[in-house]
Amino acid sequence: SSLGHHDIIEYLLNHDADPTITSIKNLTPYDLAKDKETRNVFRRYMAEHMDKWNWSNAHVPIEKSESTSSASKKNGSSISGKSLDSSSSLIGLPAEMRTRIERERRARAAEVRLNAMQNRGTPKPLTLPSIGNVICNVCEKSLVGLVPFEICELKFCSTVCVKNYRDREST
Repeated sequence: SSLGHHDIIEYLLNHDADPTITSIKNLTPYDLAKDKETRNVFRRYMAEHMDKWNWSNAHVPIEKSESTSSASKKNGSSISGKSLDSSSSLIGLPAEMRTRIERERRARAAEVRLNAMQNRGTPKPLTLPSIGNVICNVCEKSLVGLVPFEICELKFCSTVCVKNYRDREST
């Protein structure tokens, strides 16, 4: 999906390719999608096959109905494809689904913030402020219950992550 071949993606999905499989960096094919058309292939397939996969694990957001999206365009309430009022797209959904979607939105926002922090410059040990847990600087896995590998105040969960960090820093 990172190459933007939406015809191939559609073919693979129709032949039971699992969209919930993640990469080493915990990114799903939807996360790696190059452009909007590629992401739309996943959304359309999800709309047709809602029960086939756990779409929240695939990171595919719930598609708005055409009437909702056209109404938001008329009102001018969308900025770069995102609704200003996030709760408006949740109307009519069961409470459990709404809480899942809101949790997913918050998790994605946290991921964006963490990635922005890491890309600013010298990486620093990451801690989750509410719990105080330290996480691995490469794979962001929790280090609770582990004795971390430390290099220059950076913490890693395994020697594989240390190697990946050193490889990334040497380039």
